[in-house]
Formats: sequence, structure tokens, C-alpha cells
Amino acid sequence: MKGISALISVILLLMIVTVLAGLAYVWFTNIFQLLSSSAEQSATGASQTLATQFRIEVAKNITGLPAGTYKVKTTIRNTGTQNIDMTKIAGFIDDEIKTVELGPSVTTLVPGNITTFNVTSTTTYSCTSILKLTGAGGVSDSVSITC
Repeated sequence: MKGISALISVILLLMIVTVLAGLAYVWFTNIFQLLSSSAEQSATGASQTLATQFRIEVAKNITGLPAGTYKVKTTIRNTGTQNIDMTKIAGFIDDEIKTVELGPSVTTLVPGNITTFNVTSTTTYSCTSILKLTGAGGVSDSVSITC
């Protein structure tokens, strides 16, 4: 009986080691897939951000408006290689969010093209104020407002 007990214990140990090796394989495979997927998403997001760029060409104060109305006429150029979703553009004057007034047909800005729109404020700003526009993916540009 002593020989059979030793044989059974060896078989049990081999089964336990095999199960543990299988679990480790599955666990490492899942970790590798998650890391690969995360790296791929990061690379895709970074390349899209690099391909989506714009530059503010003009940021000019509009004068002659009713009291309490302040607008900056803004022209931007798509300097990237992908279309820009203009509905995702946010405007800031001196780090305070403002309203972006797009024209009725302005929803997408094609690479190389320019578009003009207004950034409206309910508070006054000066000629030394900074206009900052931010798009999808964190792409942004800023300039001083000209009077």
C-alpha cells in the first residue's frame, strides 16, 4: 500500500501543477490582450489628435453692438489632415467659457479650409484678453484679441 499512496500523491501533485499552469496561462493571456488593446487605443487617439489641428487666423473684437453684448469675430484654418467637428469647438476668453455661434451650415471644417464664426461673451474683455479655442481630443490654439 505504501507504493500506491506515493503514486497517487505524485498524480495529484501533477494534476495540481497542471491546473495552476493552465490558470496562469489564461491569466497572462488576458493581461496581455488588455495591455495590447489599451496601447492600440492610445496610439489611435494620439494619431487622431496629431491629425486634427487648427490655427486661429483672426480674433477681432466686433464693435457697435448693443450694451452688454460682446463678440469676437474668429477665423480658423484646419491645418490637420482630418475634418474638424465644429460643434465640438469650445471658446474661452481669459479662461472663462463663452458661447460659440456657428453659422447654420458650419458643422465640419475640411483640411486646408477656413471658417468664420463669433465667440459671444456677456462680460466685457480688453484688447489684451486671450481667446482660446479647444476642439475634440484636446486640440487647442490661443491668440490675443485685436481691437
